[in-house]
Amino acid sequence: MKKTIWNLIGKSNLSENDKKNLFLLVMTEIYGVIGYLLWLIIGRQLFADRLDWMLCFIGFSAFFPGFLLAIFYVYNHEGLRRETSEQEEDED
Repeated sequence: MKKTIWNLIGKSNLSENDKKNLFLLVMTEIYGVIGYLLWLIIGRQLFADRLDWMLCFIGFSAFFPGFLLAIFYVYNHEGLRRETSEQEEDED
């Protein structure tokens, strides 16, 4: 899923920083929606419509797997891009 979104955003006519920011925003929102769906399935049965638990489900799933893993994904792709460009320069 991350690779597909990364490739879709990569095809846009945005600057590199805007692409990274958009990727972080999209991944955070996707995982927030996943957290909300989990709350609808699990949380409403266990916690009887308490709003604070809904915010916990959304917040934790948006921040940890959404935001942090997206940051690691972006940094990993930046490192790969730098290594390949350095290898291409060495070959020339």
